[in-house]
Amino acid sequence: MTLGAPMMACRICGNEAGNREHSFREMMFGTGEEFLYLECGSCGCLQIAEIPPDLERYYNAGHAGLVADPQILAGSSLKRLLRRLRDSHTLTGTGTAGWLLELLQPAMPALRALARVHPRRTARILDVGCGSGYFLWSLYNAGFRNLLGIDPYLPEEKELAPGVKLLRRHLGDVAEEWDIITFIDSFEHVPDPQPVLQAAAERLTGDGRILIRTPVVPCEAFMRYGEHWVQADAPRHLHIPSICAMEHLAAASGLTLEHIVYDSTDFQFWGSEQYRRGIPLLAEDSYFLNPARSIFTPDQIRRFRRETEELNRRGEGDSAVFYLRRTSPGG
Repeated sequence: MTLGAPMMACRICGNEAGNREHSFREMMFGTGEEFLYLECGSCGCLQIAEIPPDLERYYNAGHAGLVADPQILAGSSLKRLLRRLRDSHTLTGTGTAGWLLELLQPAMPALRALARVHPRRTARILDVGCGSGYFLWSLYNAGFRNLLGIDPYLPEEKELAPGVKLLRRHLGDVAEEWDIITFIDSFEHVPDPQPVLQAAAERLTGDGRILIRTPVVPCEAFMRYGEHWVQADAPRHLHIPSICAMEHLAAASGLTLEHIVYDSTDFQFWGSEQYRRGIPLLAEDSYFLNPARSIFTPDQIRRFRRETEELNRRGEGDSAVFYLRRTSPGG
């Protein structure tokens, strides 16, 4: 893609002053196409200057989040049982065996994020931008049943587990109310974040919660790697919010931002280091697909993980979970 004229106004807050331009290349598949982004001088949101009209082609059959079969990823019957024990403990706090398993290998970040709202197994949970459904399958495996996933880029609709459907739909196509609505690494893909967040707010039960797990700016990884920052993920990541931008979106949608938890992973380092060396995420020697063939030693990965823990403690990781609820009358 040839870089065109910069977008003048921020799509989140409307600011036109002091906006900075950044250039990122498509590196998941390694096409090298270049895309212009704008960093808002007011709210700080990092956003693509021009949303590609053919955006769906960047979610082709090779996109891991759309095609990976959750049940295959879960492994053998024994592994599924161990995951059930661990994930059930993560989500409900019960079970000694699960506690031990959590110590050995923590549950996926999305489950740990959900655990902070203490969900009941009877909770109605809608996952927006569900991809292949691994998050929902993990919830089902842990005993949750009232689940639905929607994603406009799904190759096909399917029943993930008995009663758990993945539908090729937008949020506006869903009419029911939900106790919990999640955007797990999907909100940054939304072309129109405020109307979508408004639609989510309108579909919450009275004491419901919205969870948004997303890349976030500013962060150490973006400052360190710049155009090679892996979480830019051009052109799929359309809006990467700051706290200020998320507060603006929440207020405009009748929501209150309750809590923020930084939960970045070592991906921010090994992914960005690969991009700096010209290694696409889906290359055969990528750490994502084949750790043994990657450029990293086990010691390097351990250092990345230690630094990640410190950055999260300082609020400087490149991913965070935003917890939102409806704003009560009178504020």
